[in-house]
Amino acid sequence: MARPTPRPGVATRPSPTETSPLRLVRVQRALDSHPLPWARCLIAIVSYGLLMTDTLRTGLAITALPKAKPIDPNVYHYYGPYSYRVIHLSPANVTSTMPVAIWSYKYDSTSIILRGLVKTLNMEDDWPACATYRLPRCDELTGLPRATVFSMLDRVIQRVQDHRSLSSATSSVSVNEPQKHILLRIENTWKDRLHEVLLSSFFAQSMQRTGQVLTCLEREPPSSTKFPATCDPKWRELWPEARPAWRYFSQRLRLLRRTYPNATFESLILQGVDDVERSAVLFHGQQDIDLVLLTRVRICGDLNCTTVAIDDCRYESAVYLTSVLDWKWIIGLLRGAGQFYTWLRLVSLIMGVHHMMQALPNSTWKTMVRTLFLIPSQVVIYGSVFPIICYTVAFVLDSPVQNELIRNHFSTPLGKYKLNMTQALTISSIAMRSVWLIALCGHLLVSISTRRSWSAMVGVIGIPEFFMTMLASATVVARLRVRSWRNSNVVEVEELPWSDSLAASRKLRLHNPTNGLMELTTSAVDGQSIDAE
Repeated sequence: MARPTPRPGVATRPSPTETSPLRLVRVQRALDSHPLPWARCLIAIVSYGLLMTDTLRTGLAITALPKAKPIDPNVYHYYGPYSYRVIHLSPANVTSTMPVAIWSYKYDSTSIILRGLVKTLNMEDDWPACATYRLPRCDELTGLPRATVFSMLDRVIQRVQDHRSLSSATSSVSVNEPQKHILLRIENTWKDRLHEVLLSSFFAQSMQRTGQVLTCLEREPPSSTKFPATCDPKWRELWPEARPAWRYFSQRLRLLRRTYPNATFESLILQGVDDVERSAVLFHGQQDIDLVLLTRVRICGDLNCTTVAIDDCRYESAVYLTSVLDWKWIIGLLRGAGQFYTWLRLVSLIMGVHHMMQALPNSTWKTMVRTLFLIPSQVVIYGSVFPIICYTVAFVLDSPVQNELIRNHFSTPLGKYKLNMTQALTISSIAMRSVWLIALCGHLLVSISTRRSWSAMVGVIGIPEFFMTMLASATVVARLRVRSWRNSNVVEVEELPWSDSLAASRKLRLHNPTNGLMELTTSAVDGQSIDAE
């Protein structure tokens, strides 16, 4: 077919075939002239590296609970158990100028039941105002004098001996019975993380716990070596799983007996157990257990007794109920699918840029690399919904358990923590998984805003570059704990009549079998899953 002759004075429109080389030249000039800061290249390399190695660094799913000891199906000891001696005071060291750290009597979780008992007995004036939170600011670095601690604990044991509990008031038991039982309900605040301090109005934690106090008076050396079980069977009924605590306490008391063979022992054991905290999806509850053993050693004559030693021992542990290990294959499949898709997406991008560069005249590999970095990395990472949904569903399933594992990592006896860079990087990588939830919210926001009365001329809602990454990075910093941030003030305490079935009912609530699928369909996602524990 002959080409039509153009009319004079009328411009003809060139065909695409004739102008394609010119267009390619213009494209190449545009690519070469567009600025490419080195910082953008560096951020893109780091972003792609983290994306490609996500599951390689953090794993597909939780396949084991580190340092957790199973005690029942889906019930684990995840913290401790830790047993340790706080202090032993005697005439030989009570006059020492070396102070006692205030942490054990003001901030430590084991001190909550002790301060609750002090509040019940109206003994707050007998304790330093700094230790009972009556002074908003006080010098805590100097610690407490040993003589003050000796007097504090000595008076607590004596006031318990003189106290008439509600259980005794409703019976004919004498006030001076050798074994006393006191039951307390305690409410206390709990702050020790950055997000709890900065956003206290949103993440204020008010914890409820049950405290039990038992006493034992022994004037003669026991005939059995299983002290204190010979004193009161309820000592071991407090928490059946805490057998290491009873072994440690028994060993400690036998050591004191060898040191003071002819003395009278007045032992006071305090147990604080947090109420079961129900969480979301595959994390079904947790419970913290604290035990304090105060022993007063006295030499008694015909008329009076003299306190010659005070011993303070502690035991702390925590258990949780989770079925996350039963879901590891499903969670691993979700993360594996998301990771494989991101690999495929990035490889497809590289191949597409390479194919385009083949059509450009005088193109080099430098031009291809430059073009690759000109494409915004956040568009490549967060542009597809499929991997975001896979990662988000996996995150919602196991993030509550991951939060508990991270909290357990930073929770150490007496608040002492040693930084390990390898563990810190792993924790940071796990905490950054919340970025997928933020990305999914961004996609939903765009989908809703473009559903009605929208046109391409209006545009879509944009998110600043790397904003989601920075927002998710805040969850890493929010998990940091500083000792001076800790606040465990006892807000309210109430004494209740003693109940022998309390321990059994509490154990039943924690060990109540829970179906993971039922939790998934009926539970609301814990708000702290996207922030910090």
